[in-house]
Amino acid sequence: MSGARGRRAVAEALALLGLGLVVALGGHFFLSNYWLTVGVVIAMYSLPSLALLLLLGYAGRPSFGHAAFFAVGAYASAVTTTRLGWDPVAGALAGIVVAGAVAYVIGFPLLRLSGHYLAIATLAFAIIVRVVLENATPLTGGLNGIVGIPSLGTPRTAFVLVVMLVTIIYAAAVFIDHSRIGRILRALGDDERAMASCGINPQSIRTAVFVASAVLTSIAGSVYAHFLTYISPEPFNVDMSVLFVTMMLVGGTGSVWGALIGACIVGAIPAVLSTYAAYSALLYGIAIVAVLLLAPYGVLGLPTQLRIARARLRRIVASGSKPAQAGEVANVD
Repeated sequence: MSGARGRRAVAEALALLGLGLVVALGGHFFLSNYWLTVGVVIAMYSLPSLALLLLLGYAGRPSFGHAAFFAVGAYASAVTTTRLGWDPVAGALAGIVVAGAVAYVIGFPLLRLSGHYLAIATLAFAIIVRVVLENATPLTGGLNGIVGIPSLGTPRTAFVLVVMLVTIIYAAAVFIDHSRIGRILRALGDDERAMASCGINPQSIRTAVFVASAVLTSIAGSVYAHFLTYISPEPFNVDMSVLFVTMMLVGGTGSVWGALIGACIVGAIPAVLSTYAAYSALLYGIAIVAVLLLAPYGVLGLPTQLRIARARLRRIVASGSKPAQAGEVANVD
């Protein structure tokens, strides 16, 4: 990492740590239990958003199966803490190991696919995992789920713990993004042949990214289990996977900050619209579609879009021409 790049990485990471500390302390002292819960959910879901940024935004591989890794983290932590008496940290580590191992095993065959083929394959994987959770009753409790999972404490305690955990992970991601590893990841999505010509195996890098994304998502799943103290297979469905992808796309795929911003926006919309309970689902869908239409490159891509629009407008004004009206057909002699 060069001097200028290194200083920028350190500055961004420190800024993120400072922001996280302010949010954690501010929320602890000033937010109600309702908004503390919303904050925990947003922070928790920002990890799968970051995971998909690594996989799709950098490595160029889509996934609609990350609800499965979320479930693996949740169930591994729940089973080890309720059945084996482990503490939550050890349970989360168990989730990391299991999710990483599963991702490694399925990554080699699945990541030879790309585009919609990979998306469908990961979706099938998520469906298989949910079926297993529903039917492995002696281990998972089946449809009844698992109760009595150790809690993270009061909403205020949970908020501070989760926000600081997520902040540290994002700060590390920002630092890695500016490092040689970050450049390799971007090259993986841009030109695999050039990467291979430099002696780097793209398949190995893709698998490592897939494992890392599964690990990040499993951490969020462990937090989910200990925050709710109860889990069942029902929430770990296709909707959850789509939600993770939406968060990542809304924020933008070009930066670590995009994953965080997307999670904040998509996670906050239902809470803001909760006063319109009868129409909340409709309004939520409209809001998400509007964001994706108005900002196809994500919220972080808006400044670039505005600069391009201003440049086009200046060219139009300078040339004295006007945009063609809808339905207008040029006359041909």
